Amino acid sequence: MKKIFTCFVVTILFFIINNCASAGIKASDIARIKVLPEVLKVKVGKSIELIAVGLTKDEKEIDIYPAWEVNEKDIKIGIINKTTGNKIKFTGKSPGVARVIVTTGNIARQLKITVTK
Repeated sequence: MKKIFTCFVVTILFFIINNCASAGIKASDIARIKVLPEVLKVKVGKSIELIAVGLTKDEKEIDIYPAWEVNEKDIKIGIINKTTGNKIKFTGKSPGVARVIVTTGNIARQLKITVTK
């Protein structure tokens, strides 16, 4: 049973590695970062999930694991639940516009999230 399981795992890993390599897309091919949702608005006390995806020059999506940060001057307006990962939550604390920066490699994008009453 152990040999069958080992063969199964090796086969799956080979399949994954082979398909990733054949795609030919590397992290260095990222041209920009797309963040969803496109409308960035949340009420005080509520949260919004933000999802980041890398895009190549020809708009192919690449999974990324970016860094996130709220502009130091805007932490009174909103906070994030973690500083890395492709999915985070932003929670509104007080009305205003908070700037959130998402970065992967040498590519960065600044978001403006509106927090309302």
